[in-house]
Amino acid sequence: MLTSNQIIITSKWRLNLALLLFLVFVLKSGIVLWAVPKLSELRPDSYEEDRFVDEYHFIATNILEGNGYREYPDGAQTLFRLPGYVMILVVIFYFFGKSLFVIKLLNILLSLCTGYIIIRLYQKVTEHSRGAFFAALVFLFHPGTILCETRAATEIVFTFFIALFVLTLYQAVRTERPFQCFISGCVLGLSALVRTTPILFPFFLYAILLFSRKSHRTIKSITVNVGMMLFAMLLVLSPWAVRNYLVSGDLIFTTSQAGSVAQETLYKIKNLQTGKPYYELCLEASGQRALWAQEQGFNFRGTFQLSFYSSKDEIAFNKYLSKRVREEYFEKPTLFIQSIFYNFWWFWFQGRTATSTIMNTILTIPLLLLAGAGILMSFKYSLNIFPMTLFIIYYVLVHVPLMGYGRFHFPLIPLLAVLVCVPLFHRLKGAHE
Repeated sequence: MLTSNQIIITSKWRLNLALLLFLVFVLKSGIVLWAVPKLSELRPDSYEEDRFVDEYHFIATNILEGNGYREYPDGAQTLFRLPGYVMILVVIFYFFGKSLFVIKLLNILLSLCTGYIIIRLYQKVTEHSRGAFFAALVFLFHPGTILCETRAATEIVFTFFIALFVLTLYQAVRTERPFQCFISGCVLGLSALVRTTPILFPFFLYAILLFSRKSHRTIKSITVNVGMMLFAMLLVLSPWAVRNYLVSGDLIFTTSQAGSVAQETLYKIKNLQTGKPYYELCLEASGQRALWAQEQGFNFRGTFQLSFYSSKDEIAFNKYLSKRVREEYFEKPTLFIQSIFYNFWWFWFQGRTATSTIMNTILTIPLLLLAGAGILMSFKYSLNIFPMTLFIIYYVLVHVPLMGYGRFHFPLIPLLAVLVCVPLFHRLKGAHE
């Protein structure tokens, strides 16, 4: 017999949900396909909306033209961009041409799928459906979601995979079965093919589970389950790693850009006192990279993102950058401490311009405060937020030593939306009871 706290999902509930999601799709389509492009004409280049960004489309175009996985036809087979989003663009370009319209539609559909996952996550946390759809709406109509839906970038796809992974993580933690951990690892691998940041999560999970081990969990069972997750993730990543080895001689499961990311962060920290805007410091850091590459005798093109004529040169130069950054941090540890504090701030609030930074701050601070209240209330009522908060903590920790930027926290919005609605849910529940 079902208790009052258990979720009753009826055919009527599913029908109502389908109708609501359809209405959301219609409304979001009008905003993304018409309203935002009109507004961007009034203030262009504010949030990189309504365009292709990060040069993934260059690689997709070259693949279709038979030039291989490279940004420029005469450039090297690159390891700088992961293949997950590139392959999506390849499929779209092949069937529909270089259509930003189709990409926007895909973004909207993936956002709706993410919204449904949010509903499932909310039910996992509260064991009730009241407030679940509102949690989805927080994500679906968040201005960051709307803007990301207008452009050809990784955010929407990556956010979908992250939300799906956390949902599978709930099942894996609940059942403690190797097969569920394998499924979760496969989804984690797909996420890591879009962005590298989730790749260390199995190690973080393993350490936390050992530290907080319950009596029924043995070290062997934790090792087997997390090992299965890690195996599945590496299995998904293995074609990319093998390809990288064939073109460069290095077995790389991620990308070659770690050195560039570290150098850019260090440059910004060292030059904050100049008072220059964030994005101007990013441009100056890229200029320094180009100067160093020239001094080291590397053959390349471009300025902001260097494109090499040899895959081995691309890897060698990023290793050179990593070495320089490590040496400087060891000589001046205070710089590394500064980078952690600033990256944490930038991760949540920093935008491309001063205006976008202010808007990010206005939107994000209430979200974080309400999510914090949701965490406190979850502890009070013993709600199941462990998998969700564990991933949030990991995701923030893995960014702060490397680089912070406001758009980087976007994949956490579905999880924060669930936490935001927890206080409201219990307030409503108390009123009804």
